[in-house]
Order: sequence, then structure tokens, then C-alpha cells
Amino acid sequence: MGDRAHYVIKQAGAWKRYYSQWGGASMVSDLLPGPAEATRFAGLQAETGGWIDDAMCSGAALIDHDRRRLLWFGWVHDAAHRAAALAVLSRTWAGWRVEWAYDGLGDIVAAVGEDPASVRARRTLKVPDDLRTVGEFERAFRNFSFPGRSPDEPLPRELPLTPMGMTPADETEPACLITITGHRPSGDDPREPGKPAEADAPIPAPRNGEGTTRNGEGTTRNGEGTTRNGEGTARNGEGTAPNGEGAAPNGEGAAQGEAGAAHDGRGAARGGGGVVRAYTPGSWCANVIEHGPEGLLDVLDRWTPVSSCARFPTSGVHLDLESREAGVWTTGTLDQILDIASGAWEGWRWSRWDDRWDEQLARVSGAVELPPLDRAGGFRRLAEDFEENQVAGPAVRGAMLLNLATGALRASMEKSGHKVTTAADNSMVHRPIDLAPEAASHVRKVIADAAP
Repeated sequence: MGDRAHYVIKQAGAWKRYYSQWGGASMVSDLLPGPAEATRFAGLQAETGGWIDDAMCSGAALIDHDRRRLLWFGWVHDAAHRAAALAVLSRTWAGWRVEWAYDGLGDIVAAVGEDPASVRARRTLKVPDDLRTVGEFERAFRNFSFPGRSPDEPLPRELPLTPMGMTPADETEPACLITITGHRPSGDDPREPGKPAEADAPIPAPRNGEGTTRNGEGTTRNGEGTTRNGEGTARNGEGTAPNGEGAAPNGEGAAQGEAGAAHDGRGAARGGGGVVRAYTPGSWCANVIEHGPEGLLDVLDRWTPVSSCARFPTSGVHLDLESREAGVWTTGTLDQILDIASGAWEGWRWSRWDDRWDEQLARVSGAVELPPLDRAGGFRRLAEDFEENQVAGPAVRGAMLLNLATGALRASMEKSGHKVTTAADNSMVHRPIDLAPEAASHVRKVIADAAP
């Protein structure tokens, strides 16, 4: 539980690693004051000798004094909030390279010379030793099922995890924008030649309605390995967004493309590359990629295409079915999904566009309309979160909720006659930031000066 985070401080060629149970949710606010305060804050956290995995890590920061480089990621509300954070950090970390870790914890690990694969989340579920058959598993975990399998069928000791299910986003939640050009070959069957029939196929992961996922949330925090931009260098050398203020490529959000694209059928539109189909699942791009081409198309074939997004998306995936070329952008992290999913996308060539959503829109020539990026709203949320973090930030709220939940569970178990022992209590493994008044005032001024 928690918004787990790592901090790495590198000085004079040596580095130390720290851990916080709750730092991921407040990562943005804790970094805003600049190098000196952020280093002091990180050094007050719990020093640790190991890494958590990338599915459990909600934020991380490498503060490299030797190279004057901040490489980081953390929880953000949306694209506008992240753009505002990058704009302010470019000022409070003046003289430093401020870079977003697009592959999440994997980028941090690679930057200190360790193997990103060492922090990849498990892709399998270990079956308890006392559960030997499908029926035993289903009785123990009533929300899960193995469709088409006999209750007496033996289970392997580990099961592959299936992707989390996807549903269309509603108007209140950020979405991933999926665009598709070209046509699926007629009669295309997701079962390759030689693939075993259903009755003989290996036992898949159990289904729980919407599918299981490796971290129970289906995202990477913005929740999402390979170093997507070499050293993570920002496009303008300072780690800010493309126009130097964290704003969208055209200053107001996305390129809107040519107006009046002709629509085809149930919502598909004709762009410069032919018929374009667009969809907006309430899922993160890593979850979309996890499905593989056939699994993804099977899901989307049952949906009605859209021609616009109600809210500005947080990530995007573009597929060209004719050339088998694909691209992905994100305002969060990918968490090494392009490496992990390479087998499912055999024969496809992927491009990573970091946060450049205009790359996707350029390929559909105005067939999809995005709303303007709410830059003012992003700065407003940034300021509000910063103020909240000075008095009772996410760490305090999270620890309170965790203690309430565990307290209620303990009381219930003891009332039933069970003895309860706490194996480990990490609910308060976090040291809140304690800024001097002048440091907090400086951050407030920078936010006000950078806001539109």
C-alpha cells in the first residue's frame, strides 16, 4: 500500500538510495523548492539497500550533483499539471537539466549503472502451495474464474498475468487516445498457425471480470526500463516542455489539425492517411500495449469510434495496420512495457514519442479533435497541491487511512478470537518536508510568475 517512492542522491561519484512509503504522490511538491531543499528532504528519508519494483513505485528522483541533473517522475493530475510542474522546475532548478523519466524507475536504475530489468514487476502470479487444481483456486478466490476449464484440472505453480480489461472512458476521466489507420486483414484470426486448440492450450491467468494486472491498479501511476531518450535529455536541454514553459506543442494543447474531416460510418474519419478510427479507453497506454495487436483490436472492434476527446488525454497510441508501425506518447511512464511486450508485437516497429502528442495527431490529419490544454488550471492545481503539502500532504492522509483500515481489521480479527501480530509496520516510513517560510515564499512567487 502507499505511494512508494525512491530518491537517489549522487555526489562525488558515489550515490545513496532512499525510500518513502508515501513520497510518490507528493514528489512534484517536494522537488519544487530546488536542489538544496530537495536534497535535504531526500536525505531525511529511510536509507535502503534495495529497490522496489516498477509496478509498486509511484515516483522516483535522481538528484545528481556531479552532472547537475534531476531525473524524475511522480504522480500528476493530468497533462496540464505536469506541464506546469516542468515549467516551474526549470526555474527553481536553474542551471540543472530537469528530465522526466519516461520509463519510470527503470530509467533511474539505468542512470546509476544498474540493470533496469532488475526492477521489472513480475509477469506471473505464484499459486499458493495448498491450491493444486482449478476448482481449489476458484473456491479460494471467488472473484476469479478459468472459463472452459475442468475443476479437477491441475494448476501450474505460476500463472501468467493477463492485461487489465479496458472500458471506454467517461467524460470525467482522462483517457488514452488510440488512433488506427489502415484495415485489419479480412479473416484475420488471432490464433497463429500451429497454435494449440483451446482445450489443449496452457492454462491462462484467472479472469476477474476486467482482468488482473501486476499491481492491482492497471497503471504505473502515471502510474508506466529502456532509456527512452538515451540519457533522458530533454528536448530543449533543460527538461522543460517543447516550448520552454511546459505547455503543449502549439502553445495551447495539441495541434488541432485541419477542420472538417469527413467522417465515415460509426465515427471513423478520413484523414490524410485514409480512414482513421479513434478510441478513448480509460486506461493507461502501457495497459493498451499489453493487450498485443490482436487482443487490442478484438476489444476495439466492439466499440464505437470517436472523433474528439472530452478531456485532454494523458497518453496516446497510434497503430498503422498496413505498415505495422506504431507510436506511443505519455505524460506518465511506460515502465519498460515496450521491452516486455515485444513478443506480443512481433513484426511491429514501435516509436517512442515521449510526451509529443502532436506526433500522433500529425498521422491522422485532423481526424480527431482535442480540447485545448488547460494551462491555467494546471498551475492552479500545482499551487494548491504545494500548499496542501506544507500542512497535511498525501503522506499524512495515506498513513491515517492505512492505520484506520488495519485498526479495523485487527479489531475484527481479535473479536473473532484470532491473535493478530504486526509483521511489519511501514505506514510512516516518510519524513514530511519542512520548508523554511522564505523557501516556501520563493516557490509561490515562481509559480505565480510562470503561470499564464
